[in-house]
Amino acid sequence: MSRFISNLSEKIELGNEEFIEVRKSIPFAEMEPVMLLIDSSNEIANIKIALPLLKAAVVGWNLKDDEGNAVEFSKENIDKLNMQTILEVLPKLTEMYFPKKKELGK
Repeated sequence: MSRFISNLSEKIELGNEEFIEVRKSIPFAEMEPVMLLIDSSNEIANIKIALPLLKAAVVGWNLKDDEGNAVEFSKENIDKLNMQTILEVLPKLTEMYFPKKKELGK
């Protein structure tokens, strides 16, 4: 296992043949602002990490608008994602980048 950032990415399937592509790892310098927003005592409050985390993680997509036209990936277009999409992707990203610590002996 390398201790350095990988250039590899991973697809998160969203159904309807749509996906969001995210980096497998993110440099600490880019994650630090996200980590400062985390409130370990209140899982609901952690929605505030959604946009910074998405902007650090997402490197592409094949999403479509209501008319079925491809929407170009850009960091600016991340701001235009609807809440349903963000709530669908956020748990997958938090599991990927903030795995729960394993209990001792397991």
